[in-house]
Amino acid sequence: AMPREAKFDKGWHARPLLGTPRAELEAYAMTNELRWIEDPSNQDTSLDRNFLRHEVLPQLSSRWPQMGKVLARSAGHFAESAALLDELAALDLSACVVEDRALSIAGIGELSAPRRRNLLRYWLRGHDQQVPSTVQLQQIEQDMLLGRADAEPVFQFATRQLRRYRDRLYCLSILPPA
Repeated sequence: AMPREAKFDKGWHARPLLGTPRAELEAYAMTNELRWIEDPSNQDTSLDRNFLRHEVLPQLSSRWPQMGKVLARSAGHFAESAALLDELAALDLSACVVEDRALSIAGIGELSAPRRRNLLRYWLRGHDQQVPSTVQLQQIEQDMLLGRADAEPVFQFATRQLRRYRDRLYCLSILPPA
């Protein structure tokens, strides 16, 4: 869910009307003769978000009228949970990070599996790397963290790679072939 406020560059990006229902905003705009620009792509139901907005959500709302409020409340709970996971990951990172922003394999190994995966996601985001899928994360754990100590595995993303070397996990830019 979109946050009501988020850090943006040197300031903040605020969405003060995020919790206001669309119908209420439209009614206000019409009453006060406000004009707005409607993005034509918002009507394109070949896009998943618009299909949900125009086809699925109205049917769900007709069956369960309070659905919007319940979903908004749940999204708020998920946002709080995500913030707590980031706080925990920051604590774990401070305990596991070594020079060059690498992670100590031994340090990661002391964490429970869910905390280890949470730390990896957080650490990768800090390297401007998209969060890996569940399958990718399992492969990273298996090859990079649980593999033979003398192995030097490499996990390749589109623009970055993970390398394990001397009990450390590194996130590096991909170098062109020599």
